[in-house]
Amino acid sequence: MNFYKALKAHVIICVVAYLSYAITCRFADKKISMLNIALIFIMYLLSGSFMDSKGAVLDNLKSVAIIFGIGTVIWIISVAAIGFGSISSNSNWIIYGVYTAYFLPLINIFNIKSPFVYFIAALLPTLLMWLGIELKGVISGKDKAKQS
Repeated sequence: MNFYKALKAHVIICVVAYLSYAITCRFADKKISMLNIALIFIMYLLSGSFMDSKGAVLDNLKSVAIIFGIGTVIWIISVAAIGFGSISSNSNWIIYGVYTAYFLPLINIFNIKSPFVYFIAALLPTLLMWLGIELKGVISGKDKAKQS
């Protein structure tokens, strides 16, 4: 049932990311925003370590792919509503922006306006959670080898 855990983790991380962004966006210092981004990515990696390993690499990836699937559907709907033009201040992107709230600091720092880059925002949480599952397997495998 990793997809439930992954979805819950994604929602929690997005809420935390949005709140931290709302607090730190007042500061003009990009170092604070970059630290915020790093902490968000670490939260995704750690959330993956709480998921159950399915054994095979592809099975682990599929078990957390719900985040990418939902993000892709919302992205397609948003693109269909406005096309591939600039997305700045377009209300059709609000739902996608909420779903990928963790991406706000990156949008702000790099002034991202391309829908194609926004698509990557749907993929990153899935990849980071999957990497967390895989790292957990590597670390637990080393622990088991040391105990033998």
